[in-house]
Amino acid sequence: MLPSQFSLVEFAQILGLVEFAQILGALGLALLGIKGSWFFLKTLLWGPFSGNAPQKPYRHAISCYLAGIPALLGTSLFIYVLHGGPNPFSVNPDAYNLWLNNSLGFYVLAFVAAPVFEELVFRGFLQGWLSKYPAFGPQRAIVFSAVAFAACHILGGHEWAVALPVFLIGLILGWIRWSAGSLRAAMMVHAIHNMVITILSALP
Repeated sequence: MLPSQFSLVEFAQILGLVEFAQILGALGLALLGIKGSWFFLKTLLWGPFSGNAPQKPYRHAISCYLAGIPALLGTSLFIYVLHGGPNPFSVNPDAYNLWLNNSLGFYVLAFVAAPVFEELVFRGFLQGWLSKYPAFGPQRAIVFSAVAFAACHILGGHEWAVALPVFLIGLILGWIRWSAGSLRAAMMVHAIHNMVITILSALP
């Protein structure tokens, strides 16, 4: 028989039910966010706003990024709970040269060089090249380039926990490249996203 002061919550903690419930709840929010983002992205491409994509690629790109925020937030929350660390967006400091830390060079790299170079490689070359083959097509090319994008970030020194959010932003950028028909629009959104991540990475 349990002591009177032994609460139900403490008993659940011993069994690991609290952590399991947190992970399950975060997973549910992540799936809900992905579902919501997919709905919004489909609306942008095939719904009443689809006609704006060719004429206004930058506006369309921003709309796609905003539509993807529920998925990014949901998966980031899930990784945050699963990771158990203070910040799942942290980067291995050994992956960067010391002169880049807290300097102008870091911001040029993160907000200019990385968005331009990575979009040229992953969405410009890789996605564009694969989409020409019938075995891939545009949709599979987007997924494959997003996988390669996430893998390169992990190999580059990021924590494994960011693999899923990076994969999702890769999907969004690939979607923008395909639906808006503009690589520069994808570069712009990539730079904006890096600014947001830089702010989040500064949080405790």
